[in-house]
Amino acid sequence: MCREAGEGRFDIQLEPKDKKQAGYVLEFKTGKDLDEDGLKALAEEGNRQIREHRYYTDMEYHGVKTIILFGIAFSGKKVCVKVEER
Repeated sequence: MCREAGEGRFDIQLEPKDKKQAGYVLEFKTGKDLDEDGLKALAEEGNRQIREHRYYTDMEYHGVKTIILFGIAFSGKKVCVKVEER
């Protein structure tokens, strides 16, 4: 099943049963032959996409107060993760 939230479709959302716990939204990005700076920029782009498209609104509607955003960028075997709290 593919769900929408906000203005689009997120890659992965983990909504807690206990609304006092944190919820998570993950957005994955891939690039070819990226260096460290390129990976960082791509991971930030993932977080920016989550914010711009408001992928967290469904969890907010269900009472989740803390939402952690993950922009995860891959390039071959290299990975970079940008984490922020909403």
